[in-house]
Amino acid sequence: AALAAAERGDGLHVRYVIDEGEPPLLAAIEIALASDGKIHNAEEAELCTMVLGALADLYGAKQLATPTSPDRCAAQATDLKFREEDAALTKDQLKGWLYSHGRPRAEVSYEMAMTAPHRAAAKYTLTNVQTLQIGTVVIRGNFKTRDSIIRSELGLRRGALFTQDALAEGARRLRNTALFDAVNVSMPDLETTRAGEVNAVVEVVERYDFLAQVDTE
Repeated sequence: AALAAAERGDGLHVRYVIDEGEPPLLAAIEIALASDGKIHNAEEAELCTMVLGALADLYGAKQLATPTSPDRCAAQATDLKFREEDAALTKDQLKGWLYSHGRPRAEVSYEMAMTAPHRAAAKYTLTNVQTLQIGTVVIRGNFKTRDSIIRSELGLRRGALFTQDALAEGARRLRNTALFDAVNVSMPDLETTRAGEVNAVVEVVERYDFLAQVDTE
């Protein structure tokens, strides 16, 4: 800037020299299933194994599928390149994975910390991970189509695992019958139920196939 102000030369050239240094590596991941971060029972141990396996797939590192301690849900990695932007995306990806495995109310929080120079650790805290099943299915809006036909196409059986895929597939099959102009499946007690079951309300709008009318008087 001083050279430019002094009108010396015909321009100012700036050169950047960048030393990339060592790339950051992901050294460990930790899953907190309880407030103290420990595993207390067989159910939590099973969930830990499943979640670590899911994260191993997301990170593309099979080594993350093996827990390093019997009482804590954690795994270690070696030479696993770490990009914070990609790691942060795994938060929503893991939440979607839990929903697809019958845990629709699961919440996932993500934290990253540097444990050593060029070494990072990712921590996931999971809450509301209880498994839910499908409860009572109520059908509304059908005047010509029998309930049994709708239930057969919908495929939602009481006691089956409640997953996003099951809902989407059931609604898709109903729409493909060409019997309805609209199909909507809602779960009114999804956020409040404590019984382990979620009731479903299926609202349909039947297709209007009235081709002709003759009135006589």
